[in-house]
Amino acid sequence: MSEKPSELPSNSGKTEIPKPAKPRAASKGKRLLALLLDFILALLLMNTLDQFFRSEDWDLKMQAPGAEKMLIFYGGIIFLMVIRDLWGSSPGRILMGISLRNFEDLNTIPEISIRLKRNLMLLLFPIEGMVLLKDSFAFRLADRWFKTAVLEHPKPMRVALRPVSYTHLRAHETEADLVCRLLLE
Repeated sequence: MSEKPSELPSNSGKTEIPKPAKPRAASKGKRLLALLLDFILALLLMNTLDQFFRSEDWDLKMQAPGAEKMLIFYGGIIFLMVIRDLWGSSPGRILMGISLRNFEDLNTIPEISIRLKRNLMLLLFPIEGMVLLKDSFAFRLADRWFKTAVLEHPKPMRVALRPVSYTHLRAHETEADLVCRLLLE
């Protein structure tokens, strides 16, 4: 089921079909925030697994994490960051409304091998971060080497954030909200 573009009436009486929006490169802030969200999710998952596999008497004695535990914990975070694009897009990119595309054909997602190699470049984060911040199009070193681009998604899953007036909030106020507001004033 494909959607047909809506026709717009013009002044000449002919109907015009609107052109699709030009792809826009994702901003540096959105890219870094998406990376931070992915890192936080990986950290939460590894911490949850660490707590789940902790020994029974964890509260009775102090446990200093050994080198083996530290290696598993941080290795797991690195592994999750490398495979974060395994299913096409990372959770952070989905939440930020941006997506990874091939530079030659902006309508296609790069192959899985390219996505994994790109994420391996995150091990060079200080260098990658400097290149990203200096580049006017917010391209990482990996974007240049593997010919990829991170673009604003034409139909993001998130709702547009916009300010709402106090009057609008009061219009939807319930009786319980009114009581709370009056008690706080």
